[in-house]
Amino acid sequence: MPRCIMFDLFRIPTELWRDIIALSCVDGGFTGRSLALTSRFFHSQSLCERYYSLAFVSLQHIEDFLVFLRSQPADCRPRIQHLYLSFLDEPVKPPLDFSWTYSKLTQHQQQEHNASTRQKRALWDERFGVAAAALFALAAPTLRTLCVVEDGVPRIPLVFPHNFPQLEELSWKGRFLAFEPPVLSASGTTRTPVTFPVLQRVHFIAAGADEVIASLSHAVSASLTHIRVSNVGFMDPYLPRALAAALGTPSGSRPLVQELARGDGLPQTTSPFSQHASLPHLRHVVIHGTPPAPGGWCGHYDREWAAITSQLELLVQKGDGRVVVLQRPWWKALNWPNRLREYWVERMQGGQGCWVWSEDEEIASELPDPDPFQDLGHRPRSLLSGVASHS
Repeated sequence: MPRCIMFDLFRIPTELWRDIIALSCVDGGFTGRSLALTSRFFHSQSLCERYYSLAFVSLQHIEDFLVFLRSQPADCRPRIQHLYLSFLDEPVKPPLDFSWTYSKLTQHQQQEHNASTRQKRALWDERFGVAAAALFALAAPTLRTLCVVEDGVPRIPLVFPHNFPQLEELSWKGRFLAFEPPVLSASGTTRTPVTFPVLQRVHFIAAGADEVIASLSHAVSASLTHIRVSNVGFMDPYLPRALAAALGTPSGSRPLVQELARGDGLPQTTSPFSQHASLPHLRHVVIHGTPPAPGGWCGHYDREWAAITSQLELLVQKGDGRVVVLQRPWWKALNWPNRLREYWVERMQGGQGCWVWSEDEEIASELPDPDPFQDLGHRPRSLLSGVASHS
């Protein structure tokens, strides 16, 4: 009977082991963690590859990770390919019931509170700038997907100090300096545009969506193929025109931006956009609309939304099958922080993510509904009847 001989792992070159491990650690972190716990040999060989995907849920979380890296061997160079950042629960942000508490303070107490809040926020912003710069210095050369989430108030001073030569997909919710017009930009007073040579897909939830589309046209016009704008509402009257400029005019028809300029709710002036596509490679545009919640001011919000939806439908007709318009109930917006993370994981694993082609696909991708009245302590009958009518 042949004798069993244990294979010598050290006979395989280190470079080959790292290639094998790199091709294995593509599942969200389980394989990397398992290899690190197998033996000292694999703990060492997987040192750089086990950071394939990272998710941080606070500034402190990022700072702790950077401290941990400084304790690693000098040759530890994490190859981060997928990065998720969430700043929803930072201590510098006021609680949901703060406005009621603040109104009960005296004028002197309000002044003291305002001064203390500004000081805490300035210190937090300073910490954030240092940590974000260090994290992106590590991640930028190899990063392929990036998702950043916060609640929109106040703006977070996130900037990009480096180019992103391999970034393929970008998604965000909230207000970030790096994503605001006029261009997706780098740090510094000149706001020099950052290079995204292979960026193909962008999904965002933010105010001023039309200006963001225009900024993308300047920053990534040569590579962008997919755009999704979620939570579009009655306060986005100029988004259809911006999308028309991005898509260009179908052959044999009048410029679409001129048709939209004639629609209700938009000025009757000549459109500033060219009839030529500012994003010529767009193949898939998803507009996730959110009708106004019941009880709007004298039906004004409903009229605004009706005007926008009519213009979006015109985009669908003229878009050569590239445009999908969805309308989902208003309370679905409450789940976006969780959905963005789920989509990020799904795309990292090769799934469809948010890039749907129909309302049925969108419904299938949604997480279970949150309770829109869970913070109210009761469920008003009038509101509940309105919710039912929009389901």
